[in-house]
Amino acid sequence: MKEFRAVMAVVMGVVVAVPASSRVQAQATVSGVVKDSAGRVLRGAEVVVDDPAARGITDESGRYVIRNVPPGERMLRARLLGYYSSADIVVVTGTTAPALDFVLRRNAVMLDTMRAVDKNDATRDRNDRNLLTAESLKGEHFETAYDALESKRSYWLAIRGPLSANVSGSDPRTGKAVVAAQAADQVWVYVDNVKAGGVEVLKTIPVRMLLALRRLDGVAATARYGVGHAGGVILVETMGESKP
Repeated sequence: MKEFRAVMAVVMGVVVAVPASSRVQAQATVSGVVKDSAGRVLRGAEVVVDDPAARGITDESGRYVIRNVPPGERMLRARLLGYYSSADIVVVTGTTAPALDFVLRRNAVMLDTMRAVDKNDATRDRNDRNLLTAESLKGEHFETAYDALESKRSYWLAIRGPLSANVSGSDPRTGKAVVAAQAADQVWVYVDNVKAGGVEVLKTIPVRMLLALRRLDGVAATARYGVGHAGGVILVETMGESKP
């Protein structure tokens, strides 16, 4: 009888353990390309999964990647400043998901508003030290946004405060924390309203893609984006598309 009870206990342990392991769901990677209605790829577009919250940002080829998406029907939404957002559903099965591409249409009203930083801006730039526009850079020979600021508004790039090690985020490939040296008053860069990193990001943005560069001081940046922005923010407005 004791032997029978021992065997049953082992069997029950196995039976109970099975549901626990089955609760571990496989997760998939969803990817695709975002283009405008003319077929040109869009860099810097944000693609988000509504549930659970996750996102990817398109690279220079217009490609985005979102990892760790659980199975089921998932709503994805693509958006970029100056364009109407677009949404679609992808069905994730196990670790696989079909590619999901998006086409974004220009929002003419918003683009006109953004480009209201145009002919009069060269004059405004001389009076507004927190603004630098594409119009004012015409005739200059800068390759990147960093080059332009280093020459025209070098004080925007100043990082104040002692350096310290800080967790700056996580590696999307491994999920591990990324530790970087960061100043107490780090200057952050937002590209088309998406947080992109520190001032080094400006070295990757060609001047030909710029609409405008704006600086928010620590007070304005903290009011808009919250704590951790005491060093100020540089806002980069781009044309949002690659040149053909």
